Amino acid sequence: MGGEELRFTGNWFIDAGILGFVNLMEEVYGWDLNELQRRIKEEPEKVYYGYFPLAYLFHHSVYHKYIKNVQDLKSQISDIGKKLRDVENSLKTLNDELSKSPRKMEKKLRKQIEKSEKKANELRTKVEELSKKIDQERHFLEKEQKNLQEVSKDLVEELLNDEENNFENAQERLFQTIGHYELQIPKDHRNFFLYNPKKKPIMAFQYLYWLLKMNYDRLKEIKKGKLPTYEKIPDSTINPFLYSPVEFPNVSYTKPLTVEQITKMLPAGMPAYAIFLSFFNAFQWIPGSYVMIYTPELQSCYAINKRLKVHIQSSNGKAMLFRLTWSAIIDEIVETKARFSLENLYIIEFENIENQKLKGVEYVGIPKLHASIILDNEIRDAINTSIPTGDSNVWLLGEFIKQKTLYPLISKHVWNAVKDNGFLNWKASFYALAIDAKLRKEGTSRTLFDKAFFDRPKRAAVEAKDFYRDMVHVAAVLKELSQEINGKNIIHPLFSALRRHNRNAFVNILLKALLQAKSKDKVATVNNYLFRRVLNNDESWEDFALVLIIGLAGGGGDVGSEGKVVED
Repeated sequence: MGGEELRFTGNWFIDAGILGFVNLMEEVYGWDLNELQRRIKEEPEKVYYGYFPLAYLFHHSVYHKYIKNVQDLKSQISDIGKKLRDVENSLKTLNDELSKSPRKMEKKLRKQIEKSEKKANELRTKVEELSKKIDQERHFLEKEQKNLQEVSKDLVEELLNDEENNFENAQERLFQTIGHYELQIPKDHRNFFLYNPKKKPIMAFQYLYWLLKMNYDRLKEIKKGKLPTYEKIPDSTINPFLYSPVEFPNVSYTKPLTVEQITKMLPAGMPAYAIFLSFFNAFQWIPGSYVMIYTPELQSCYAINKRLKVHIQSSNGKAMLFRLTWSAIIDEIVETKARFSLENLYIIEFENIENQKLKGVEYVGIPKLHASIILDNEIRDAINTSIPTGDSNVWLLGEFIKQKTLYPLISKHVWNAVKDNGFLNWKASFYALAIDAKLRKEGTSRTLFDKAFFDRPKRAAVEAKDFYRDMVHVAAVLKELSQEINGKNIIHPLFSALRRHNRNAFVNILLKALLQAKSKDKVATVNNYLFRRVLNNDESWEDFALVLIIGLAGGGGDVGSEGKVVED
């Protein structure tokens, strides 16, 4: 009988376990999601009760040992690297001194240089040796993984055919494959039977098999008469996100879910403990945090987190968590246009697990309104840039994702450009101000639960682009008028009025200057804009007013000739 394909349930905790299960199987057997789905459809029993427990044991022995050994070696390389840099700096200083020193000092300096060079060469040799050890560790892991992949097909069949004998007839074959596995206790387990104390791999397989099968009589036999507890009602023994029966003894009144109840929520045939034992494989380590990007759709969630893994590996630990996660999300959006996924996206992050307690758990979501704007290619591309704002550069898209107001950043950017005669990014600035104006307008809306309210996300990008076009047009007109009205001379007074939030002063300064202009049609355009966007706009007049200063400041090459923009 075929199995039901994996799918998410809408419960992020359970779905994290499903994603972790997918990741674990891919890590050990090299099956991507499509291949795993195919196998589950064709041979679910083998996948869940044969391949999975073997993969779990491999991961928590061979793979964990590999990670630990490589981390130790990299740490040693890092320490030696620091010493090597010190020695190389010392050598450079000595060589500089040698080039300037009198002849009588040469001999002494040359001896010091020779000694330092010897030390540097020793350190370089150590680094090479440690790097070779890392390669050896990787080759060993690959060899073990290949061995498991080669024998697993026959081994799984043999094991499942010997279920009634508790795998007694398959023990020798099992021992040949996993007998040398040394289990390493994961941080998320506490007092879990497999590790308290560590069990031999053979017994570990038996326990896992009957745990997945929910056969409590067999589990009781393996535990030498001790009744199954968390095996029936999962708790913090196997996952610190679950309740602790020690810290919350009255929890029995709240009736936590049993394994059987949880199994009913899962795709048919999937054992509940497959998700509990795989849960943390959904998370990836970015220096400082464990992270999972969650959307309630398996394919998108899998693809985004896979991209995240690639970004983490290519960053060599240098990129920040925020940029890494959102780079992965945006890459996926650009390729798949996964609107639904972004609108229902969460980033789940925790710093660490200490004594089975989670530290620094955060759930970051993104509002529908913001998601709609991000999903527009033109807007996203425009603000997916860093602009100078004084002492530092700021990633505009990142600030928008953090739901921060963009106006102060653009104001600093404009002031910085005016003060230092630097580059003024019209396109990014106008889109940022247009978005800001749109969000301010929505913030004052009093409509709830009517058609307009529910259509807001759909309209958000369209209206922001309308604002943008208006802004580009008036800025281009004012740029042309700037010479006629000595526009550079009124930038500072206009900035001053804007900073004091004095709308009347701002408008009066500009209208007075416009009296000098001879191009009446252009003046009419600016006046019309002032009336519509500044004087009759209490919510976001400053966004539209700043546009006028940008026009006077000049620039604009990045939005095309005469400030025209191409319609979608």
